[in-house]
Amino acid sequence: MKKIFSAGILILSLSLSTLAQKAEVLYFKDVIPVCCMARSCDNLEATIKKIVEDNFSQDKVLFRVVRIRHEDNKDLVEQLNPRSQSVFITDLSNKNVESIDADATVRNYTRTRDLKTLESELLLMINNFLETKAEAGSP
Repeated sequence: MKKIFSAGILILSLSLSTLAQKAEVLYFKDVIPVCCMARSCDNLEATIKKIVEDNFSQDKVLFRVVRIRHEDNKDLVEQLNPRSQSVFITDLSNKNVESIDADATVRNYTRTRDLKTLESELLLMINNFLETKAEAGSP
């Protein structure tokens, strides 16, 4: 009985944290054959995930990988029109998907490998997104 109760509490707390979530950083990924490009894509994903997770709690900003060709993501892909390695800062809890396209920042990083610039620009975009939502009175 204790295990069932504990599992119920865990599920409830995860659900509430999702409701309290303010933003998501979406990293769009396409099918890439195993090669240098796939490793590069995985490294970029890990870098962005680390920046997000090191600077925000999951109840405030959540990092999520979105598979472009997965059927469940079809509507989102049609709305945002991403390419592989596209990054969007968004609020999916809002029916009108609000988002910031961070592609230029990510592309600049892939050319320069300037991690400090990537981190500062990405954090600025996320914080601006959160501030705009707070000013608009979004949950």
